Amino acid sequence: MYQKFYFEYPIDWLKDNKKQQIIFVQNIIKCCLELEVELTCIPVSFPSYGVKRLTPKDLLISFHSFENPKNVLSYKEAPINGLFSLDKTGYAGWSNIYLNLENHRYIIEKINIQEINKTLQHYRSQLLSGDSKHPQLEDSSPLPSDYILFPLQVRTDSVASHANLDMVQVLQAMSSFSRKYKKNVVVKIHPYCNSEVVKTIQFIETEHNPYFYNSNAHIIKLIENADKVLSCNSGASLEALILEKDVYCFGSSEWYEITNKIKNIDDLENIFTMPTKKELTLFQKQYLTYLLKYYWIKYDDMTSIKNTLINFKTSFKEFHHNHDLYSELTKNLLAKQIELTERQKKIEIIEKDFIYMQNILNYFRRRPWKVIKYYILSRINKLKKRK
Repeated sequence: MYQKFYFEYPIDWLKDNKKQQIIFVQNIIKCCLELEVELTCIPVSFPSYGVKRLTPKDLLISFHSFENPKNVLSYKEAPINGLFSLDKTGYAGWSNIYLNLENHRYIIEKINIQEINKTLQHYRSQLLSGDSKHPQLEDSSPLPSDYILFPLQVRTDSVASHANLDMVQVLQAMSSFSRKYKKNVVVKIHPYCNSEVVKTIQFIETEHNPYFYNSNAHIIKLIENADKVLSCNSGASLEALILEKDVYCFGSSEWYEITNKIKNIDDLENIFTMPTKKELTLFQKQYLTYLLKYYWIKYDDMTSIKNTLINFKTSFKEFHHNHDLYSELTKNLLAKQIELTERQKKIEIIEKDFIYMQNILNYFRRRPWKVIKYYILSRINKLKKRK
């Protein structure tokens, strides 16, 4: 049995000083010590998220990683505040439940209605209190009474690699379908969006389509009032499921199985033509309950954290190697990989945005007054965020 753990802790979490994140990290360390294993802590920083780790000779508890060796356990915050993932294979489309659903199905289908009601009601109440993962602006701009909500994501986020479609392509297609069917679409740009292409195309579509809206309102408020919700694999789509909305997704995640799956541009038309499902199926409710109560772990649930580490620890035979240099090698490798990841992400977004930018420039050349309007709106949004 392994007697040594390496534990990566995120420097950003310590800087943010969010209570639940700090307690979760402390509880992992405490559980490791209670298991009487030797523990080495390794600081990691953005964008080590998603960077493949070295193969350690002992066990590694790795932050925000995926596609790792079998003796690496990945952890990260779940999309619902207070819950965390401890997953051998990773998160989103790399998660164990996505890759190996049949291994979980038996337990999922045994969950009874009493457990469903208690669990889902708890998390519905949490969401309806305004407790969402990312900071939200208070935008009171009027919205249509009936709309499809499309919350956008950061295009270079690691989970974007699981998208079936490019988000800008989807944005333009949704605008086209909203005109065709005369149905309202409300788009919410991600709080951390760093793509001028996304912002500009959203501005252009909103300017010329009376059925296309932009909103910075609180995501929970937008979900509550929506008829349907479309997302790639955003946590907002999970929040929408908990709030019993009809959800469509074009990217894989831990909850992709219980959404209406969008695999190509033509599938988007179904959002406008199919009747709205007013209630979740029993399996959807069981699946959500499983995710929220069993698959993810509450930040202060010492028993579940410790049991997960025990199972992880006892899964492998011990190797007898001298690997005192592992933590130093890991830090050096991650530093180089972080540099490479930053460059790759910049290249990736430049390549994606080049063609879109040509069209945007042509649009503004023909309508130079729109540049002023776009600039003013952008400044207003930035000032709101500072508040």
